[in-house]
Amino acid sequence: MNRVSGFGLAALSVGLVLGLLPHAGRAQTATHPLDGLSGEELASVVRILEESGDVGPAVRYHIINLKEPAKPDVLSWQPGDTFDREAFVVARQAGRTYEGVVDLANGRVTRWEEVQ
Repeated sequence: MNRVSGFGLAALSVGLVLGLLPHAGRAQTATHPLDGLSGEELASVVRILEESGDVGPAVRYHIINLKEPAKPDVLSWQPGDTFDREAFVVARQAGRTYEGVVDLANGRVTRWEEVQ
């Protein structure tokens, strides 16, 4: 059995806290269409899926990532331009796997289907 010493665990905990402190209390806003999803956006994805009724309390999220916009949209983007954000989701519930897309700008699920 592999054990972590008390000192090692404490050092790991301190390292994690220090790594998270710069981001605590700050809302992160995407400034580029390819910026990763912020914690706020991740929470919105989960809330939107729950409110849609597509997921239940036993759901397990395997992937929640940015659904990258079309390449022409990214190439034509200029600093200061607005852009919509979508999330790609893979979740498992009741022994089934689902893929979906959540439109963060409009707060709705645009695709949700079982994967065979």
